[in-house]
Amino acid sequence: MKAAVGKNKFTIGFNRRNLNVHFSKHKKAYPGMSKQDYDVAALTLIQQPCGGNIRGYVRENGQIVRYNRLTNDLVIGNNSEDSDVPIGIATMHKVSEYKFDRLLKEEAYGNEYF
Repeated sequence: MKAAVGKNKFTIGFNRRNLNVHFSKHKKAYPGMSKQDYDVAALTLIQQPCGGNIRGYVRENGQIVRYNRLTNDLVIGNNSEDSDVPIGIATMHKVSEYKFDRLLKEEAYGNEYF
């Protein structure tokens, strides 16, 4: 079950290949963070309900999106086998709140969002 603004349950974070690719690509934005810490941070954020500093929505393809306003972390993932998108975390990287707002307007497709 996925929640546009509520809490989501993920059984896995990044798969090994995706973790290696995305950590290599984004590690400069996360100084002092290990690959394992990056995986845990992404998994923790994507499972958070929206409210306070956490914003989010569900994309038309079923991917869950969460954004932390304090850290500028954006995480995208899928927790449903009823989707063509692989299960787990797709990416986590830094974006400005302005960029998040633009993504929200382009991708929320009338879904509930916060």
